[in-house]
Amino acid sequence: MKIIDFWGQALLILAAFLMLCLALFRVELLLWFFIIQLVLGTWQLGSSVYSVITHTSFHFAKRKHLLMTCGYFILVVAMSLVPATISEVVWITLLTIPAWALAIYYFTISYKCAFHFTSKKGSFLPNINF
Repeated sequence: MKIIDFWGQALLILAAFLMLCLALFRVELLLWFFIIQLVLGTWQLGSSVYSVITHTSFHFAKRKHLLMTCGYFILVVAMSLVPATISEVVWITLLTIPAWALAIYYFTISYKCAFHFTSKKGSFLPNINF
């Protein structure tokens, strides 16, 4: 399941990057970038909630991600309730940069979870792996 989670996220991130590059030539493809971002965020949020509830590996890091995501959602809702007009550039920045920072953070957690390598430590000088 960890491998499927990792590769699913990797494919969505790759597709989003591809759509962002193609949007330089055809602006209407930018919508697909945001749709993929929404799907990736939903995937990661669901995975994070499941990991925190079931106490799977790395659930402390995933709990931290979940708390940061909730804080981000509260910030977006609070900004949308502000009566002052917020420029479109600020909204796009607010909806893109922190969301991708959270996505990359969770992707690194998923990578560490899926490909957790342990080194064999001997009994002779274990602090230097001898």
